[in-house]
Parts: sequence; C-alpha cells; structure tokens
Amino acid sequence: MDDLTNYLRVADKDLPNAVVRADPPSPGTSVIKVGVCCDKPGQIMDMTYMLERELGDRLMFMPSGDKWIDITPIGVDKATGIQQLMHYYGVTADEVMAFGDSMNDYAILRFVGHPQVMANACYTLRKCWPVVGSNADHAVQRALRDVLDGIL
Repeated sequence: MDDLTNYLRVADKDLPNAVVRADPPSPGTSVIKVGVCCDKPGQIMDMTYMLERELGDRLMFMPSGDKWIDITPIGVDKATGIQQLMHYYGVTADEVMAFGDSMNDYAILRFVGHPQVMANACYTLRKCWPVVGSNADHAVQRALRDVLDGIL
C-alpha cells in the first residue's frame, strides 16, 4: 500500500467527513493543514529545513513521525485550535489533557495542563512529559477512563 493510499484510509477512519485531496485546492479555499509525504524517512529533517528556508516567511513546517511534514499557516498549530475551543467553552488549560507522540504535538502538549505522551513518542517528548503507554495497549483510553472515574 503506498503512503497516499494509507493516509487516505487513516484520514477517512478518523474523520469520515474530511476532505482529503491529492490535487491542490483552488486559490479561494482556506486550508488549515497540509500533510506532505517524504518518501525518504532518513531525510525528513533535511526536507523540513529546506521547506522552512524556502517558504518559512509564509508557512510553518513540522515533521510528523518519520514520513510526514505538517504544513500550516504561520501562527497556526495544534494549540491554536484547542485554545479557540477552550475560549468558546470557558475551559482553562488546567482542565485539559492532551496526548502526543511526535514533535508536531509539542505545542499542544506544552499548552495544556495535563500533557501525556505515548510510549512510541520521540525522545524529546518522552523526556518532557509523562509516558502513559502505547496505543496497542489502549493507553489513551485507560488514561481517559481514570480521569472519568475520578470525576464520578
């Protein structure tokens, strides 16, 4: 299975109504995030730095795992979205838990009051925040169950 097919399958599973396109959107389309596949995993940082050097005055680039580069407008990251939701619902950072495994999760983990990282997370994240376990062991569900049990 090629990377694009796999990405489309995963995106469809997680966001069944998401618009996922292989062709570029029209100029009038607002884009929040673009994912670009780097078919040479050992070169992901080089590619990210090159894109940053060439287009960094307009866009932000962040590696996501060892094959994908997230591209967002300057000033937009995962924390931006959660901050807007928190403001809308009147929730403070101390009331929010987030999970991450890659450097593209760094901003949101740093922003929330209860950051948690997965066992497969990159070295930096594992050294900064508590590790809850792996996805294969349903660690996120277990952590959320613990929070809900504590509330009830």
